[in-house]
Amino acid sequence: MALLTCYICHKQFRHDGPGGRPRTCPGECRAEHQRRLRREAYHRMAERKRKADRRHCAHCGAEFTREEGGYRYCSERCLKKATSRSKNAKRREVSRFVDNSSLVDVAELIQRDGPVCCHCGTEFSEDSPQEVDHIIPLSRGGVDAGYNCQLLCSQCNNAKGSGIPLVDLRKARALWPERPNITERDPRRHVLARRKRPASGYRGVSQHNGKWRAKLQFEGRTFRKAGFETPEDAARHYNLLCELLGLGPEYQNEVD
Repeated sequence: MALLTCYICHKQFRHDGPGGRPRTCPGECRAEHQRRLRREAYHRMAERKRKADRRHCAHCGAEFTREEGGYRYCSERCLKKATSRSKNAKRREVSRFVDNSSLVDVAELIQRDGPVCCHCGTEFSEDSPQEVDHIIPLSRGGVDAGYNCQLLCSQCNNAKGSGIPLVDLRKARALWPERPNITERDPRRHVLARRKRPASGYRGVSQHNGKWRAKLQFEGRTFRKAGFETPEDAARHYNLLCELLGLGPEYQNEVD
């Protein structure tokens, strides 16, 4: 038998039962002790939930909740700034390894293309100055050279972004010393011009069950034919499909 002191009513009580020593006397004090334990557990759970919901913005470091912002950024503004910073960092990293053998001269670009925007044809002036644009962006495999540059107005340059319009793809293939292995979706006709497959070396040609297959996607439909012995035969059939659908030579393969 032990004489213990209740921590709630501070009265002494006897305990002679098995188990550990209780902190409260039996009766109302023990019930109050259980209520306090439940309240403490509830507050601990609410605090853990509040701390888990509070997070710091990955851009500005401000504390926010998911209701106030998103998962990583506190606002749309921080999300746009962080995305832009990431893209600029990738652009700078790519520009370290580009070919700078040919310097960009604005006078030569004007002499080659004229004093107008290469996209909209607007003549440059003080109100609409020219901007040097990479025909194939550096982030898409372009080079910082004169044959990969053109003059655009600010509106067309902002609208282009890091994309490769079809007019720029044709211009790059005409100006580059080597034909660039870069393709782009044509938004006007919804034609998917795929990158060259390294297995075959031809666009739209892949290997299927030990044979070669030609596949072309055009306006939501897929045209394919398999069973060719060589990739050249499949590439010729791909060119035939392009001709039947009215696609130009920029979508066809160069087959010997």
